Amino acid sequence: MTPHTVTYASPKDAMPAITLQLSQEGMDKFTALLQSGVEIETTAGEPLLQFLEKIPGFTPEYIDNDIQTIFLDGTAIDDVHAPLTDTETVIALSASMPGLSGAIYRKNSIHSPLRSVHHHYDATKVEKKTISIYLKLFNSIARDRGAEMLRQGVTLKTSTIVTFLQTRPWLADHIQAVMINDDPAANTDALMHTLQGTERVHLALTN
Repeated sequence: MTPHTVTYASPKDAMPAITLQLSQEGMDKFTALLQSGVEIETTAGEPLLQFLEKIPGFTPEYIDNDIQTIFLDGTAIDDVHAPLTDTETVIALSASMPGLSGAIYRKNSIHSPLRSVHHHYDATKVEKKTISIYLKLFNSIARDRGAEMLRQGVTLKTSTIVTFLQTRPWLADHIQAVMINDDPAANTDALMHTLQGTERVHLALTN
């Protein structure tokens, strides 16, 4: 499968392209960034499973065996063939969670009737248009697949990366080099300055 790419058609949508060279430990720490969500464009009506299979490392076996809980706009779902219908839909993926809540939210769980909300979809009424998906990865899903996604590059809200770095100042010790639009930057202060006034950023990590 070919990984998703996000394309912006006009200059007003231009965003800074940031590349961070990290230590291996830093690469592992940065996977927590994926809990806040990365933006991926797709076509409304695409089945969830088909969408996920285009993400690096998300093979059918991995989706079936390792992803135990899927939230679509905050509601746990069982049907991986559900069509993506809303603009700016949020998809959150998790491995098995502990306790009764984990059992209730686990896909195809015998406890799923205990959920307070169940989604129903009518794919025939979906307008075929480009939509933005915010994909969030948690626990071992982020650790398993996050580094590969970040190496290939992701698009995310600028506020996400700014908050992530500001609340983890010690991460600066793991950043060995910064490139902004293919030009070297002096330090992370220059990076923060570049991010001011932008809504989105394309981020890629290397080590």
